[in-house]
Amino acid sequence: MARTSTRIIVSLVFLFGVTACASADDAGDTSIDPRDREWVLVELNGDEPLADVVVDLMITEDQLSGSGGCNRYMGGIDVDDPSLTIEPEIATTMMACPDEIMAQENAYLAALNTVTDYSASDEELQLMDADGTVVARFN
Repeated sequence: MARTSTRIIVSLVFLFGVTACASADDAGDTSIDPRDREWVLVELNGDEPLADVVVDLMITEDQLSGSGGCNRYMGGIDVDDPSLTIEPEIATTMMACPDEIMAQENAYLAALNTVTDYSASDEELQLMDADGTVVARFN
């Protein structure tokens, strides 16, 4: 009887340990693939973007594209969880907009050139530089 009780206790301890490890792993894994979804900018270098100016980002298998607020942009990208490499040559259309919109767009495109990592959940995408600083946040 003592031997049976010991086996039951050992089995329960093992089962509890496996369940606890699985739960801890599941709880920490909130990263999703950021591709094939439109992301809208809500923060650039710690600041809110200009009101009524939509800056967005779409990532596909090896391309990124979107609106910088004035011009459309596109370029090459490599997503390899958790790193993200944007090719330095981002092409844009050449429309002119008010100075404040152009300044924000230029800051946004410059921020994209610093991105090396990302974090994504169902609600948010964060693009980070090599120091781990969030340079752009999207919903």
